[in-house]
Amino acid sequence: MLLLGFILNIIHLVMLFSPIWLFLVPLKLIRKYSNAFKIYFLIMLLVPIHWVFFDGKCIFTMITRKTGALGNTKTKSRFSEVYLKWLYEPIMNVIGWNWNNKGLSKMVNLHWVLNFGLLWYFAFYYARKQLCL
Repeated sequence: MLLLGFILNIIHLVMLFSPIWLFLVPLKLIRKYSNAFKIYFLIMLLVPIHWVFFDGKCIFTMITRKTGALGNTKTKSRFSEVYLKWLYEPIMNVIGWNWNNKGLSKMVNLHWVLNFGLLWYFAFYYARKQLCL
């Protein structure tokens, strides 16, 4: 069970930081797999939208929690608290947000705003010709 949780957490991390890594992919591959990119783009847009159906929780986090891979946390954002505190906490301190449910929720949304901005720039400017948009 813990192995499943570990694999899901790796997928979770890859998805969260994939908009940055897109810029490292050769544009020839983007052209070759442009249809796959369009599906990926849609999935990335739908990730935060599905949280409303699970009381503000991510389906990956809910499954991972059942495997025992996350343990107990102080906030409702278990995955972020366990795996992203190293990144989020310094940013939150600079902005002045407290490490609690409200502050962490703001930080998670800020991360998604940045991800959406990167995806938008990538799709409509950086690799626009390769994606045939």
